[in-house]
Amino acid sequence: EAPEHHHMKARKSFVEFDGVIQPNPAPRFSSSNNEIRHAPVKAGQNNDEICEEFDLDRSCFK
Repeated sequence: EAPEHHHMKARKSFVEFDGVIQPNPAPRFSSSNNEIRHAPVKAGQNNDEICEEFDLDRSCFK
């Protein structure tokens, strides 16, 4: 309901990105560029790289 409220629409408090309605980045200042550049990574997407970087055995994670 919140994204559809007239006050939230007037303040542009929510944005749709990659089909997901989410709060706009805050705080917003006139000279700041708070645009969303890409979607967040999916859970576990970087596990292999993290395990390699910290020399962890991937099998200990479930």
